[in-house]
Amino acid sequence: MYTFAPTSVARRSAQTVLWQDCRSAGAAGRADPELITADEVWDYLPKVDGREASVHLAQFPEPERIFSQRPALLFDEWKILFALRENVLSTLEELRQKKVIGKALEADLEIFADGDLLALLLKNRESLKEFFNVSQSSPASLSVIQDCLKSRN
Repeated sequence: MYTFAPTSVARRSAQTVLWQDCRSAGAAGRADPELITADEVWDYLPKVDGREASVHLAQFPEPERIFSQRPALLFDEWKILFALRENVLSTLEELRQKKVIGKALEADLEIFADGDLLALLLKNRESLKEFFNVSQSSPASLSVIQDCLKSRN
């Protein structure tokens, strides 16, 4: 998070998630094993109307507030992304061993897909380079390759 510029969307998003975690289940979940630390975290959070005076008085949020409306779909999407990531990392390692790249962060990754996979990649476009641990990542339609092949014939 602190490798991003202070005003970058990625950094501010991460800080927001951490703040959300701390003000709800995160701090409350740590209250028992880390009594003093949990109270200190609670005290440093921005004051919000209606917030309990102590983390030990806070209730866990309702599951509907923190979970997806369709968790099975979300899990399926992540299974697909992690399977793709395994293939990408394996290919990057082969390229590294062949001295085509020095390390994965030197790679510019272009993933050609279609249908649901392309839609999933486009939906997660902003975080793909971090997910694959490369310098650049961009999803593209398979039709781009097909058009290039047609133009060569």
